[in-house]
Amino acid sequence: HTLIGHRDEVVTLGHDRHSNHLITGSFDCSIKLWDCRSGKIVRTMKGHKGGISSTKFNFLGTQVVTGSLDGTAKVWDLASGKCIFTVGT
Repeated sequence: HTLIGHRDEVVTLGHDRHSNHLITGSFDCSIKLWDCRSGKIVRTMKGHKGGISSTKFNFLGTQVVTGSLDGTAKVWDLASGKCIFTVGT
């Protein structure tokens, strides 16, 4: 699949341990969760004020941690798409 959805350069991506989902982070300040089978966006998460520089799933694939050029790291709940914790400025 070709994954189309970000408005700027994608700089980080990761997959869950079962390779069912991909997570991408972009300089458009958004994080996208993708279904690997269909290639479609499951959820878009926004909240960083700078480009996303890193992404990492937790072991269960229920949360993701993102790092941003805004100097923060955020933990996201993938079921709701909500940020549940922020570290940094």
